[in-house]
Amino acid sequence: MSSEQMGQLREHLDVIRDHFQGLYNHVPGEPPPPPPPLPPVSPTVTGVSTTDVTLQWQVPTGDGPLIRNYDVRYREGSDGAWEDGPRDVRRTGTAIEGLDPDTEYEVQVRS
Repeated sequence: MSSEQMGQLREHLDVIRDHFQGLYNHVPGEPPPPPPPLPPVSPTVTGVSTTDVTLQWQVPTGDGPLIRNYDVRYREGSDGAWEDGPRDVRRTGTAIEGLDPDTEYEVQVRS
């Protein structure tokens, strides 16, 4: 491997290291952070009007931490910019209001 290729590999590995440090900023000697909550199960559209959509989902089962609330975000199509929808939802359903008529949206529910 040439020295130029080694330099490119080091740069690539630095980017990967920086990415993972941002995701998992564990300090040696301290307990690791808790695991992230499990994702909501089966998010489903349960109602649609001209400018609103109603969503429901199920609480995940498993060994994840207790889920206290959910955040919803949405975007036009599959490549639009994400917009915040309802936040800190404390039940397993909500509505997104004020959408553009005759427009497809992608929605995500996060715990």
